[in-house]
Amino acid sequence: MADTWNTDITHFGTDQASIMDIPPQARRLAEYLGSIINAATLAKPGVIVNTALQCRRRPDRRPCEGHIILERYEVPPEIEWSCSDCGDKGFIRNWRGTGWDLSQASGDVGTDAQIHTVLITRAEYKALRSRGAAFDKDCDRILLEAETTPNGILMTGYPDDLNYFLDYVAAEANHETNAARRKLLESAYDRIEGEL
Repeated sequence: MADTWNTDITHFGTDQASIMDIPPQARRLAEYLGSIINAATLAKPGVIVNTALQCRRRPDRRPCEGHIILERYEVPPEIEWSCSDCGDKGFIRNWRGTGWDLSQASGDVGTDAQIHTVLITRAEYKALRSRGAAFDKDCDRILLEAETTPNGILMTGYPDDLNYFLDYVAAEANHETNAARRKLLESAYDRIEGEL
């Protein structure tokens, strides 16, 4: 049975560093809700976004195959989210000004730069979003703005941003010891480079 979460994110903490001392299960939930806040604050208010963020539930002890659908409201400032498959859903409040709020960081680059789109597989996206990935906030922003489509995960970005992202993907692949993950990272790299 799906849950409905009414969350005041400040009950967990105000950023990634502030949740490091809470119990592991609560920290994982805070990280999950933090990634929803990240994605929601990169989107425009009032727009429903089919993010590429995977649901955390495990119905019948199997990972849910769904992704998070969200919408951010300005008045009152809250984020409504739900899973596309299992029905898990919730509202997040008091996210403004926290370390997960990226709304101030998303600036307008200008109209003369052309946005590129790249379609990658769900497995490649999962490899890019894995826990050990050493990406910075600009790279995370590209991953968090990705959207789920029937054909895979659609990433968008300006050429300079995607080239910057590629440098991190190459470094991550070069240092990866797991052959399967390295292959997925290299495949994602090739797709993005091919688009550029």
